[in-house]
Amino acid sequence: GTEVAGVAGVAGNATGARDEVLAEPSASGVQEAAAAAQEGVPVVAASHFSLPRRGSVRFRVMRGEGGLVVGQSVHHWNHDGQNYVLNSVTETTGLIALFKPVRAIWLSQGAIGAQGLQPHEFRTEKNGVRGDAAGFDWQSMTLSLSGGPQRTVRLMPGSQDVLSMFYQLGTMLPALQQHVQAVKRDGFRLYVTTGRKLEEYHFQWLGEESRTLKRLGEQPAVHLRVLTGEQTIDLWLGENLRGLPLQIRYTDGKGDSFDQVADEIEFEEEKGP
Repeated sequence: GTEVAGVAGVAGNATGARDEVLAEPSASGVQEAAAAAQEGVPVVAASHFSLPRRGSVRFRVMRGEGGLVVGQSVHHWNHDGQNYVLNSVTETTGLIALFKPVRAIWLSQGAIGAQGLQPHEFRTEKNGVRGDAAGFDWQSMTLSLSGGPQRTVRLMPGSQDVLSMFYQLGTMLPALQQHVQAVKRDGFRLYVTTGRKLEEYHFQWLGEESRTLKRLGEQPAVHLRVLTGEQTIDLWLGENLRGLPLQIRYTDGKGDSFDQVADEIEFEEEKGP
């Protein structure tokens, strides 16, 4: 079976799109420190860790240029500065939910280190059935995968899962902006696991663009893009909203797209001393 693909997979399944096209959104985690130093790609400094202690983002899921709403996705997170938990619940809505209900859950949990999020476990579930999962062993630097032909692979420093990746990118944003000319020129590489495999992806920095959101109005954002084997992922991170994801777009090889657009963003500000 294919992975739970977050909003894109739910929308694809619910509307009859090919599962395999959107089954494995391969975006990824922090680049190896050595490679980053060699190529001038920034790594995250602990002092720049920007993810609020707890919060949520509620997205509309839309298909195609017409913006047909096919579902919703809600991300929740909390952390205490040492450990974090992230979860995503994506489900079909409206008529699609009546004819083909889909409910997909992703869970990522782990530690917070010098370079940001350090996942220990990633699990998926679709309509109550467990899906692919990954276990990160940072001592032996091995990654255990529940799906795919290889069950244990070498764990790359800074690796992320497909959920933590979105929030790690936001944490990286200040460092990326400090090196923006190099990043614009060369992009940056990140590693990610879907629970089936670990892949390296090369992100492009497409510049600053504003996003007009339903309840948040116009927001400045940084636009990133990664091309995978069968799809393109575009991501807009809110510059004034802690680098949180404002919009995620999956586009397949035929040009069919699925958008995940934030309607509500809530988070708790840290209290002063």
